[in-house]
Amino acid sequence: DGIGEISAQQIKLLPAMLRAYGLSGREKREKFDTLRAAGEFGIALFRGKTSECVYALLLDNSMRKIDCIKVSEGSLNSVTLDMRLLYKEILNRNVSAVILYHNHYGGLSIPSGADISTTHQLEQELYKIGTVLIEHIVVADNNFSPILSMQKGKLRYFTPGGSISPRTMDKFYDE
Repeated sequence: DGIGEISAQQIKLLPAMLRAYGLSGREKREKFDTLRAAGEFGIALFRGKTSECVYALLLDNSMRKIDCIKVSEGSLNSVTLDMRLLYKEILNRNVSAVILYHNHYGGLSIPSGADISTTHQLEQELYKIGTVLIEHIVVADNNFSPILSMQKGKLRYFTPGGSISPRTMDKFYDE
């Protein structure tokens, strides 16, 4: 009561405006060399989202952002990873590393068994094409949980002679 059509439209736009504001101050080639930086980016990325989505942060060999793409969008409580789109973007953009994000809308940032299984399968598949899955981060509200570091710590796959060095990974997880 007491709110007109224009006010209602403005209120409806608020979540998208907050998400845009949270992402706007970032440099185009921002460096994501720490788990904290990656997690905070994920929280801003999902602010105001009302369905589960999957995003991929595409990185070069210096852990700088090439792009962040929406890989899939699902329903309130599930989403399917579009592997074909992800592979296409990785191969077309000469991506060295990926940080995968998905949200649990209205839930907790605790990964499910399916989240963990998908993460390990994706890690192995990306390894085959010379790309490192740095982390898969689950976001809910203002919290995030990294799946790979919880599962394996720093004991991770690395392409021998690959473009992401173990020193870079140590820095990512040690901050």
